[in-house]
Amino acid sequence: ELDKKPTEKSKYSLRGCRSLLFACMLYGGERRLLSRVKKVDGKSFLRSRAGRMVNRICAEYGYIIRYPSGKEEITKIAYEPWHLRYVGEVHAGLMTKSGLTMEEYIDLFKPGVWYESDGALLARLPEDGLLLPCGFTRCEISPDNTGYYIVTLYK
Repeated sequence: ELDKKPTEKSKYSLRGCRSLLFACMLYGGERRLLSRVKKVDGKSFLRSRAGRMVNRICAEYGYIIRYPSGKEEITKIAYEPWHLRYVGEVHAGLMTKSGLTMEEYIDLFKPGVWYESDGALLARLPEDGLLLPCGFTRCEISPDNTGYYIVTLYK
């Protein structure tokens, strides 16, 4: 189940937060880690407590590890545990649950076809074909870097 359930720890609203690392500090109540994490780069990111937490919970907030371990043949980029990309909660949940890279995931979408997942409508639409159905309360549109957009509509 990809529906996010609130917990006691989530006293801060993290929805749409672009700085997941800072959100992670607030979420864990570990503000003092911020200065330590600024000095951490590369794969040593995972040696920090905040880095491990970010990697563990990022999908809950709509982020993916853009270049995951063991997927170098597909992404053509070495593992980068610090390299996050916001794709939205539905997409991050599906990609993480199935172990797909962004490249593998977007290849599953036939351009112009709408799919349903967890009450949301998903589509991969060309730049010149962003025609959206009516009756939805929220929309997220994100370029997929191949000339298309990933569109998510919520009721």
